[in-house]
Amino acid sequence: MKTYLLTITSLLFVFILLFTLSDESFSISKIDSEKTDFSKLKYEKSLARYYKNGNIETCNLLEPTKIQGYLCKDERIGFYESGELEYCVLSNKMVLQGIPCSDDDTRFYKNGKLEGCYLTESIKVQDISCRDNYWIELYEDGKLKECHPEKTTTIQDIPCSNEKSVGFYNDGKIKSCNLPNEVTIQKIPCKANTVDFYKNGKLKKCYLSKTMTINGYPCKDDTLELYKSGKLKGCHLSKPMTIGGYDAKADWVKFYESDKLKLCHITKAKTIKGYPCKEYFVGFYENGNLKSFNVPKPTTINGYPCEYRVILFKNGKMKSFTLSEPMKIQNIDFPRGTGIIFNKNGKLKQCYASVGITIDNKEYKFDTIIFFDENGKVKKYIEQTLE
Repeated sequence: MKTYLLTITSLLFVFILLFTLSDESFSISKIDSEKTDFSKLKYEKSLARYYKNGNIETCNLLEPTKIQGYLCKDERIGFYESGELEYCVLSNKMVLQGIPCSDDDTRFYKNGKLEGCYLTESIKVQDISCRDNYWIELYEDGKLKECHPEKTTTIQDIPCSNEKSVGFYNDGKIKSCNLPNEVTIQKIPCKANTVDFYKNGKLKKCYLSKTMTINGYPCKDDTLELYKSGKLKGCHLSKPMTIGGYDAKADWVKFYESDKLKLCHITKAKTIKGYPCKEYFVGFYENGNLKSFNVPKPTTINGYPCEYRVILFKNGKMKSFTLSEPMKIQNIDFPRGTGIIFNKNGKLKQCYASVGITIDNKEYKFDTIIFFDENGKVKKYIEQTLE
């Protein structure tokens, strides 16, 4: 008899639960941007990340949970620092602000408005037919930011393929799309690939369909980046050449809008501005000062034992590097292989633990990024192996 009553009770519970879940499948124009009571949240504490104020940044729910009007699955969920829901996996399909969203990843703005979701059906938004089962993204004011077109179509005189998403600026002007075939845009021959535009409509980036000379530099049929002015920002050189006194390989090269060299792949190891540089990419500030380079072997740079890539501030002080041997920095013992980043004032900003590291009697695991405050104390850390 007890078993029978238990079965009836269980079935009644399941019926009530199903009724409750089905009741959630209604249209919502805007969810209240209330804050979450984290004390009532059931989640996997060992996988949670927290903000400095103690609120949860992201965690794994242990059970389906209703948060700010949404029923979220027992999966990864994220919150804004002040407690509002940022993203979760919905437990059921919902129509949000006129957008039919599937029971999948969904993102929200801090004020509770929809930021993005996967469509359950095709829908026309601002004259763009957006394809079902693909991601759609809106601006905070509800204007279309990105969606996957149902078919290849011409948008603002640009033919856009239905193979990838089309992006828009807040004013409705096209930001990016995937060309279905070779197209000449503003006198630049672009191959069938992604093309990007500035807000003023000027070409920002495309993949050249043939080698051509731009601003006096031979660019091969590869990635091309331009400034709003139309000046060359970056391309893949089709042949080696001397630029600003440096012998550059037929590889990626970048310029400032002033035409000054920003980055190139030098043809052989050499000393530049007093620093030993490996045959690799070397970066410069607009005033000509060295910005980044790889050392050819473990070397002491500005008093620090370095290996691999070194980045300097404009004044020549160290910005980031990898320790080639153990070293105490600002009273912390860092092992070899630790990635170090300084602020402009020379204080520790963050480090990357390539091996386990102990700071103030706390152990940090391999692959952890540690952030420091102005007093050199740990203020935040991210264990990248969590996800």
